[in-house]
Amino acid sequence: MLRINKILVAEDFSECSDAALGFALDLAQRHGAEVHALYAQVLYGDPFAPSTYPARHNERVLQEMKKRVNAQAEAVGSVDPEALEVKYTVMRDVAAAPAILRYAEEHDVDLVVMGTHGKRGLRRLLLGSVAEEVVQMAKCPVLTISGGGEGKPPSPTIRSIVAPTDFSQHALVALRYARELADFYDARLDVVHVVEEAVYPAFYNVTAYSIYDTKPDLEEQAEKQLKKLYEDTFGPPKDVGFHVLTGHAAQAITDFARERERSMIVMATHGLTGLAHLFIGSVAEKVVRTASCPVFTVKSLGKSLLEDGEPAMAEASA
Repeated sequence: MLRINKILVAEDFSECSDAALGFALDLAQRHGAEVHALYAQVLYGDPFAPSTYPARHNERVLQEMKKRVNAQAEAVGSVDPEALEVKYTVMRDVAAAPAILRYAEEHDVDLVVMGTHGKRGLRRLLLGSVAEEVVQMAKCPVLTISGGGEGKPPSPTIRSIVAPTDFSQHALVALRYARELADFYDARLDVVHVVEEAVYPAFYNVTAYSIYDTKPDLEEQAEKQLKKLYEDTFGPPKDVGFHVLTGHAAQAITDFARERERSMIVMATHGLTGLAHLFIGSVAEKVVRTASCPVFTVKSLGKSLLEDGEPAMAEASA
């Protein structure tokens, strides 16, 4: 089982953050968790405040957050805001991501829930995505919510958990979470591996133009490994499918999830920083940026939401 006691939801009064708030309230009610609603007040760049930042501005922000909580609770339908413990905070910092990360660490938050696009306009394009920075740097799991596409906010009702894996140790931990989330939402589990095929033009004069030239049964072998991985992973039994895709990992994953009704992607991020992160990039962050469905990211060395004593792998319990 997953142990979630404190949920931090970042609110900036955008449609994305409102959708994230709906997910946070639904999760909090079902887990009996506290909700920490945070508005990150950006120094010298807050579009909602006058330059002097009078005390009454913070009160106005807090009142607006309370209104949003009640509105999202009504929109979700199954949430009773009176039964939830909700804490409201306005935190000032040089940027939104540092405020979210600092609050999460100071209050020992179990899960951060946030939208992928907020009210940042051109500055977002120049400075990067707040959500991607939080996904990269947060010590706890992060659930990111997009606008849903076609003007429809995503629903907290999940029917398919999509679990991409590259067979690394990071992906093993993510699959463990995927099994628990599939059980929590009573959803189907789809375990996915993407073969990133490099195809060379003829004038390169290489003997093989595709990995399938040397391994024609690659998809069959990969599917066997997916099934073995699932069998070796600790977790409740679920209706599960195994899928081997070909293409660029991030795009193949998001396209696959888009074809599923009410899906959630659960995957690992390595949390690389510095030059390694700059040059290599992260498939998880690309998925967070482009997915139209919710994305749940975890780190194998980060804070665990698994109940104490529960192993990630079935063989570890032997």
